[in-house]
Amino acid sequence: MRPILFSCSGSAADLICLAALRASGARLCSIVQTPGELTRADFPGKAAKLFGGEVPWLQVNVPPLRSFFAPGGAPAAGEAQPLSRALAWFASAAQEGAVLLSTTRLTLPAVFFLSDPVRAAKLSKVLVLGGAIYGGDATPTAESRIYDDPEAAEIVLARAENATLLPLETAKQCRVPAARFPNLFPYATEAEKTDAAGLGLLLALEQPQAAACEQYRVRVELESPLSRGCTACDVLCRDKTQPLHAFVTALDVKAFSEAARKAGEALRQGGDWNVET
Repeated sequence: MRPILFSCSGSAADLICLAALRASGARLCSIVQTPGELTRADFPGKAAKLFGGEVPWLQVNVPPLRSFFAPGGAPAAGEAQPLSRALAWFASAAQEGAVLLSTTRLTLPAVFFLSDPVRAAKLSKVLVLGGAIYGGDATPTAESRIYDDPEAAEIVLARAENATLLPLETAKQCRVPAARFPNLFPYATEAEKTDAAGLGLLLALEQPQAAACEQYRVRVELESPLSRGCTACDVLCRDKTQPLHAFVTALDVKAFSEAARKAGEALRQGGDWNVET
């Protein structure tokens, strides 16, 4: 089984995705976290419990790629070592032909593609939660994960071969009852729903037959403030200079529900979850 390198922000949706990974028996080689607005403070402890502390975890507080090139925009001295270590993990995983599964902004993968293109080309698959076909949530045209670092997204999507994206339109369908995950949402009712978009991306990897995909040539808009971060999709694939990527346009409802059920069971079997770090 191909190893998986999980690049995430550490949200509740990421914990659900990790639980599904554990339930499926996937080989997770490492977790690299770039914190964001939805990061949970207890993410490291809960992730460690899911995998018995056997999967290496690293947090890297790296700024968006554009700030690297601004005066004084390089990572702080204290972050240089974690960044170097993260890139070494990326290189080691790629050398094994790993799958990159990203549910956060693409800053770290972009730095890896720029700094080590030979090994980056050895990634067997690149799966990205992000982008939009018709309209965004951060702006009318841009989806938030791409908008948070569009330069990084453009670098990754320009260099990755046949990446798979789960766009905003499909991510909105990936919601499950929060009460199914009492270890994450102890006071939730069945009527409340929670984001599980990462689970949808994982389903597209592990059960390709459960994901309907369309092939589009895509680039990320960087010039106009009005369209910055937009994933411009050439649905007719006329521009042969742009890379061809797969967009997950629909997921099998039963397969997704079953994956969520197994993830919930994996979380419930985690023992004492009163871990705060």
